[in-house]
Order: sequence, then structure tokens, then C-alpha cells
Amino acid sequence: NEDVQAQLHAMQATSGAYVSLLQRPMPEVEGSWSEVESTELEELSTLPGILSAAIWRLGSDGRFQLSHVSGVIKDEVVPILECSGTDPDKFSTSWRCSILSKAWNAEQVSSIVSLDGALKTAVESGGPRELAIRSAVAVPIFNGQHRVESAIELLGAFPNQFESNTMRQFIQGIQRRWAEVKNHCESYISAPFVTPGLVKQYREELFNGGLQMYMQPIVEIKTGRVVKFEALARLKTGDDLVVPPGVFLPLLGDVELDRLFRQGLDQTLTWAKRWEEQGIVVDVSVNLPPTTLLDADCQNWVRDALSDHDFDPSRLVLELLETHGADEDGQKETIEGLREIGVKLAMDDLGSGYSSLLRFSTLPFDTIKVDRGIVAQLYASPLQTLSLMGKLIQMGREFGREVVMEGLEDMGTLEAAMFLGAPLVQGYQLAYPMPPEKVESWIREFAFPASIGQIRTYLGALTYLLSAAHQDSFGDEWLAPGCIIGDFLSNQGAEAEPAMLLHLQVHREATRGQLYQRLLQWLIDKVRLSP
Repeated sequence: NEDVQAQLHAMQATSGAYVSLLQRPMPEVEGSWSEVESTELEELSTLPGILSAAIWRLGSDGRFQLSHVSGVIKDEVVPILECSGTDPDKFSTSWRCSILSKAWNAEQVSSIVSLDGALKTAVESGGPRELAIRSAVAVPIFNGQHRVESAIELLGAFPNQFESNTMRQFIQGIQRRWAEVKNHCESYISAPFVTPGLVKQYREELFNGGLQMYMQPIVEIKTGRVVKFEALARLKTGDDLVVPPGVFLPLLGDVELDRLFRQGLDQTLTWAKRWEEQGIVVDVSVNLPPTTLLDADCQNWVRDALSDHDFDPSRLVLELLETHGADEDGQKETIEGLREIGVKLAMDDLGSGYSSLLRFSTLPFDTIKVDRGIVAQLYASPLQTLSLMGKLIQMGREFGREVVMEGLEDMGTLEAAMFLGAPLVQGYQLAYPMPPEKVESWIREFAFPASIGQIRTYLGALTYLLSAAHQDSFGDEWLAPGCIIGDFLSNQGAEAEPAMLLHLQVHREATRGQLYQRLLQWLIDKVRLSP
């Protein structure tokens, strides 16, 4: 009994260490991304069962190159890693080549279940057996264009260490955290390099052919169809560098923001008409800066652009950015003028604070977009966040507003929005912002990746359970044998056996009693391990 208790305590401590790493605050940025990356890797290498963590990149010669390595066997493993990375003959026959190549080329996590088995066909001198390495996994890390830019390699002390569903969800959490940390760091690191000369260069290039409106789709869940594209400004420099808006927008004054809006609107309507000629009829959305909204000529600019392109005003959505206390009377007057033209208006930050609720209640929006900062809290505080998301969706429905849930970056958040009843969704899980010339080919190949009749993630299962409870549908379809929660749990293997038993008991209980609460808490714990 004491042995069992000791094992349970050890399992809880291990799980807690993995969860804590994913929930660490964003790092302080005092140096380069390489330094931050090295620190993040060191933290990763201290987790129970992790012997070594390394970062690989693909060099210009097509060979994998070791960037950083950390862990308890760092000193022993570095010579082996460097040798296999620089010697193509040794690398091409190694187990490492196998998982790194698969991770890079297939853009998927790749692992070796047991290196004892792998070594039967690939014995490497001074390799895994001598260092007690029993398993390995390669995790692709993506850039802003969703292309692999590096791979994290973890070496484990146990066979099958990276194969469980819990560990796979943790690995997905690592991918998300690294993307978020890099975005966080770049917002700080990029700023010091925007010298006065670079500011001048960016301004000149932006208004001399450098502005490019990237398009991100908004999808209707009920039909799985793309119904509109949001146009997002990017600066493409002469050397083909794509500069994000967070870098160049703060450099622009009010007059330049007006000019950016007009040029961006013109580009967006031009592309929308081209798509229409190819049989692709969708609405388009363009961000409207608060200073531009208050300009006396704003209505004329919009009216003239619609006339020049012979574009139906009802298919144009102007997304009003946060106004930060701008003149309310002036806003309302311009907004009424825009509505008279026939365009639709969207609010981009519902739920971000009291000011957003005040805007929602006082201004005549057609569409509301739930603040992405709320969605970002799903894995840290799933129960509270799902409750808030559900209330915002319901509030939009009661006010007769179209609701868009944005910031959906993985299958879990997409399933959460779907089972909560969000009408429209947007985010990286569906598509990254893309150059407008790629829209036609992308939309013809697009298929909605989630299904209302299937659960694929723990966050989806938790949301579905809560939705069923709130709708008092216990005893109905969801409790029938073969319900989609049961199907999901049965696919998770041995780790979900406690939940499967609870689920069967909840079937019989058909109430929100103690068994339901235990199942709910089990799912919450799994979701918190997923980020």
C-alpha cells in the first residue's frame, strides 16, 4: 500500500512539473532570441525523465545543425550529436536522422518508441545504450508562416516515454509555448533595431508598393464554408522580408494611417473582385483605425472605393479598433454615415474589459469578435474561460449580432468554440494569414477540420460535457451507449480508463452529482496538462 501511495505521489509530482513548465510566465527579454531559446531549452531538459534536450536547424547545405543542447547527459551526448550532425554518412544511417527528417519533412512529431529496438539495426558507438537513453522524440517548431524553422529533440530515460496521449498533448503545448514565447520576444527584440534610417525606409517602402494585404479566412461552423476574409496589413520590403504590423504600425502618424487604410481598402476590394470572377464570392473585412474613423472624409473614402470597384457595400465589413477614449459623438456620427452607405461594422475586442462592453451596448455593430486574449486562457483556466466564452456567445445571439470567435490556434480551441455554439471562427488552426494570390487555390482545397459528431481533444470533451450539462440533456443522446465522449475516451487507451469508468457511472446516474463532478475534474486536469 505504501509502495502504491509512493508511486501515486511520484506520478502527481511528475505531472505537476510538466504542467508548471507550460504555465510559466513569459520570460524577461534582455538579450537575443537565441539566448531566450537556450534558457527555455534548459528548463525543458530539467523535467523528470528527460536526459537531454537539443535544438536542430537545417543548414544551407541541407544538413541538420546543432544549435543548443542541455540536460544531465549534456557533456556526454554533445560529441555524439555534433558528430552525427556534421558527418552525413553517419547521420544518414542514424536513428536521429529518421526522427528529425520525419519531423521536418512531414511537419509532424516523430518518435522512437524504444531505442533498444532501434539499436538492433543501428548500433552507434558510445550511443544510447551506454547513456541509458531509451526513447526519443523530435518536435517541429513553426514560424509565423507555419513552416518548420527548427526541431526540438528530447531524449528519454524510459521506453514509450513520449507515446501516451498525455505526453503528446504536452508536446503540443511545447509547440504552442515556443511560438508564443518567440512572438513575445520579437515584439521587444525587434524594436531596438528600428533605427531612424529604418523608420524612413519602412515608410517609403510601405507607400511605394510595399503594402500587401494578407488574408485570413473566417469560417461558418454550421456549413464548414468560408464566408469572409479579414485583410491584414503587411510590409514586404525590397529584399522580400515580410514585416508584421506590430513593427511598422507604431511608426505611422494619423495621416499615414489614413493613407494605409485607403490603400489597404483598395487592394482588398481589388482582390475580392478577382476572386468573384473565379466564382469565389465572399465578404471582406478591413481594419479601421480610430483616428481614420474620426476623419471628416472617411465616409467619402469608403463610398468612392466601393464605387470604383463596383462592390456591394453589404459585403464589406469595417472592423473598428479600440478607440481609447476618442470623441464618442464624432464616432457615432461617422458610424451612422457608414451604415447609410450600407457597409457592416465589426467590434474586435468584446470581453477585453468594461470599455468593450460599453462600446457593444452603445454602438450599432453588426458583428462582434470575442477578444483573443480570452481564448488564450482556455488551458490555464478552462472552466472559467469556457463559461465566459459561452456567455459572450449567448449575449451576441440575444442582441442579434454575428459572433466571431478568433484566436483559435489548435484543434482543442476550435472544438471548444464549436461545442459552445460559436457561429463563426477564425485562427491558425484553420489558416495562417496568406498572400491574396494564394486564396483561390487554398479555398478550393479547404475542408473544415472538426466535426460536431466527433471529439478529438480533451478540451473538446470538457466543453461537450459542460454544454450537455447546461442544456440538461442528461439521459438523452449524449448518454446513449456510444456517445461521442465515450468514443473519445475509449480511443485514449489505458490512461483514460478511470474516466471511462466514471463516464459509464454518470450514464446510470444521469444527474450532475458527485460522479459527474469527478469526471469533470478529471477532464479539467487533462486540459491543464495540454497547453
